[in-house]
Amino acid sequence: MATMLHRQSSESAGLTSLAAWALLSVCLSLCGCRSRPAPPPPPQEPPQRPQAGRLMTEVRYAKGFSVEAGDGFTRVRVTRPWRGAQTSFEYLLIPRDGEPPAEVGEAHVMRVPVQSVVAMSTTHLPHLEMLDCLDRLVGVNDISHVYSPEVIELHRQGTVVSVGREGTVDLEQLAATEPELVFDVALGQADADNYRTMLDGGFSVAVNGEWTEDTPLARAEWIKFTALFLGRVAEAERVFDAIAAEYERLAKLTAEVTARPLVFAGNEFQGTWYVPGGASYLAQFFHDAGARYVWDDDSSTGSITIDFEAVLERAREADDWFLHSGGFADLGGLAAADERYGLLKAVREQRVYCNDAQLSPAGRNAYFESGIMHPEQVLADLIHILHPELLPEHQLTWYRRIPPATEANR
Repeated sequence: MATMLHRQSSESAGLTSLAAWALLSVCLSLCGCRSRPAPPPPPQEPPQRPQAGRLMTEVRYAKGFSVEAGDGFTRVRVTRPWRGAQTSFEYLLIPRDGEPPAEVGEAHVMRVPVQSVVAMSTTHLPHLEMLDCLDRLVGVNDISHVYSPEVIELHRQGTVVSVGREGTVDLEQLAATEPELVFDVALGQADADNYRTMLDGGFSVAVNGEWTEDTPLARAEWIKFTALFLGRVAEAERVFDAIAAEYERLAKLTAEVTARPLVFAGNEFQGTWYVPGGASYLAQFFHDAGARYVWDDDSSTGSITIDFEAVLERAREADDWFLHSGGFADLGGLAAADERYGLLKAVREQRVYCNDAQLSPAGRNAYFESGIMHPEQVLADLIHILHPELLPEHQLTWYRRIPPATEANR
C-alpha cells in the first residue's frame, strides 16, 4: 500500500513538474513576444507645397498684360490696368525655393505658387474654380455680391470671409485672413481704388485689368494671368484653349451669313442711356454672332452716354434689343418703366432679351461673375437668338427672352 502511494505521489509530482514546465514555457513565449521591439513606423513625408510648375505662357488675345522669361524668374507686366492708364505694374515671380535677381527696380517680387488669396472682384472667382484652387481662397470683398454657390458655402463654413463692403476694404479684416496675395481691380480713380491702400498696408497685390480688353476672348485669357501666381499655367492653357477653339468654331458659322439682323443694347438709368461703344467687346459679340450693331460706326471701346432721342433715331427699327440689367419680369414692366419703349420695333415684336437667366436667390446675376469666362456660351446664345437655324438644338444659358405682358402689367 505504501509502495502504491509512493508511486502515485511520484507520478503526481512528475505530472505537476511537467505542468509547471509547460506553463513556464508558455509564459516565456508570451513574455518573449511582448519584449520583442515593434518595427518602427514608416517615416512620415512632410506635407508638400504645390510646386510652381511652368511659369511661362503665350498671350494670344489679351493686350493688357505680357509674360517674359527671366533667369530663374518670370516677369509679368500689366500695361493697361485701367482705360487710359499711364501707370503699369510689374511682377517678378520667383519659385518658392528660388532667389530674386540682384536688381528688381520697382517690380513687385512674389514667391509662387501663392497659397492663400483674396479676390476683390467676383470675376476672379471663376478663375479659382476652373483652376481647382478654391481651397486657396480666404477672402472676398463683399460676400453679398457673390453668385457662386461654392464660395457662398465656404463663407458659411467660415473658410472665406468678407474683407470689405461695397468696394471698400477693411485692412484689419484683410490682415486677419493672412493672404499671400490679393487679386484686385482698379479704375484709375484715387477715391475708388483700393490697391494703393493695400500696398501701403504691406499686402502683396496683383492688379487684374481684364475689364479693359475689347474682345471676349481677350477678357477670358486673363485666367492665364491668375494661373501664373497660382502655379497652374498648364491647367489655364487647357481651359482657355478649349474656350477659344469653341468660340472660333461658332464664329465661323456666321461668317458667310448675308441676312444680318440689326441689334442694339443698353438701357436707361436715371434719365441717361448707357450703350456699348462700337469697338467694345459687346459689339464684337454681336459681330461674331452675325448681327449688325446700330453703333457700329462708333469707335468707343467702353460705354457711351446718350439720350433716348438718340436711341430712338438709331434703334427704332432694330430687330432685337439686348438688355444687360433691369430685371423686368415681362414687357409690361418694361413699358411701365417708360411708355416710349413701345415705339421700338423690338418691343412691339417682342424680341427683347436680358442676360439675367441665372439669378441667385439673393438676386445676384451669374453673367457678371462667370459670363466673362464663358464667351463661347454667350456667343452660342446670341447665335441661337439671331440665327436659330444655325444652332437649332441650343438651350439658352445666359439670356432669356422677356415674355409678353401679363394681365397685371397690361
